[in-house]
Amino acid sequence: MLKIHNGGGRSGAFLALDANLELLKKTGQIDVYEYGKILINARPHLIDSVDQYQFIYDALAEAVLCDIEPIEMWKLKNRSSMYKAKKNREVMEAQVAGEAKLLVMLTPTLRIGDCAGGHRLENRGKNRDVMVVPPDHARPYLQTLHGESKDYTYINAVEVDGFKRKNEFIVTEWPKNSTLDSFWTLVFDHSCHTIINLSNRGRSRVSFPL
Repeated sequence: MLKIHNGGGRSGAFLALDANLELLKKTGQIDVYEYGKILINARPHLIDSVDQYQFIYDALAEAVLCDIEPIEMWKLKNRSSMYKAKKNREVMEAQVAGEAKLLVMLTPTLRIGDCAGGHRLENRGKNRDVMVVPPDHARPYLQTLHGESKDYTYINAVEVDGFKRKNEFIVTEWPKNSTLDSFWTLVFDHSCHTIINLSNRGRSRVSFPL
């Protein structure tokens, strides 16, 4: 059973997507229009907008492009060993390179307007690279007043969904000396209980300001 508050709209898009994924598995083909027609004849507004119809096509296109089987946990160790074997290394590296290229292709292009916060004059100095700034819809906003900047809400960071929860993680760049207070404000404001450092800067006093 699939239920939404009015029984239409997004539920129809979900049904159309599910049916076409099954059709794709069995025949290697899709037929969005025909199944969409069946749905709206059964109940008006099951597909309620052009955006929902477009979403079905976008999701199916991604499913076709990303025809990559998940790796079962018990196979992960064997896969790691294959990387170390010279005879398999080139094949494995080509596969990984192909997947990485696909991810780049599927990544939406951000316009300057999408990242307005990071491009504001008062925030430019808070970024290590002015070309790598977070989109406003995905960045965590700081709430506690700190520092002397006109915009104390900004930090170069993004919220990332986990497997079970939305916005489960926060990813941020290595803080500059001038953004240390923003980093700790982020930790405090968003109740970050665990900090994982993936930087290779080492633990010297000069390069490890935390």
